[in-house]
Amino acid sequence: MAFLIGASEQSIYSVAPVRDGIVFPGTENVLVFGRAKSVAAINEALRRDRKVVLLMQKNPAADDPKSNELYQIGVMATIDKTVPGDKGEINALVKGIEKVRVISFTKQEGWFEAKIEIIKEKIVEDDEIKAMIRYISTQIKKAINLGKTVDFVFLMNILNTDNPVNFANQIAVVLDLKPQERQMLLEETSLKEKLKKEVDFVNREIKVLEIEYSLTSKTQKKFDKGMKESILREKMKTIEEELGEK
Repeated sequence: MAFLIGASEQSIYSVAPVRDGIVFPGTENVLVFGRAKSVAAINEALRRDRKVVLLMQKNPAADDPKSNELYQIGVMATIDKTVPGDKGEINALVKGIEKVRVISFTKQEGWFEAKIEIIKEKIVEDDEIKAMIRYISTQIKKAINLGKTVDFVFLMNILNTDNPVNFANQIAVVLDLKPQERQMLLEETSLKEKLKKEVDFVNREIKVLEIEYSLTSKTQKKFDKGMKESILREKMKTIEEELGEK
């Protein structure tokens, strides 16, 4: 079964750069906007239709990135709720709507604005995709058993979604990835290729968790053995003292 996602005329929206956090379509997260341009972009979005384009910057350390220092593919999100911070920052619950591409920046002073287009994705749902979804679900459960922390809401979304696109996006959020790897998943237009990459990423994470689990178990055994020997020594010392007194 093949179908298309997203189709829209080009439109202009305010743009907020993010250092390393990507909100994928169909997912939500709380982001903190503290830089002047980002705060201005969020306030402008709130004045309009509460929609903002989130673009990750290529160098997370840059405090005032230029337009050419931002990735051209990002996510249009809706600002659901905001809470002002103590130092002028804005804590915002944002929900990803569509994957978008920047056509051109129309404003760069004060805050960014850009003409964007929604990216169309062609998805073919077949047995291979279903198999990869089942495999990734199993591996995520295994990772949790090995100590991986996953937000309960994300976990329920992963286990209960019957939409392969939403599944891939939810997985992209919970995997332990570098910012560039997350951007790579966002830019991937083929669902099958995205799932293949996620299979590799989840397997990599499992290997790391298994090593950490093994090291923790060995350390715990050494600790337990040391504690047992310490207790025995104390008992023997007490017994010797009792016998000496008698």
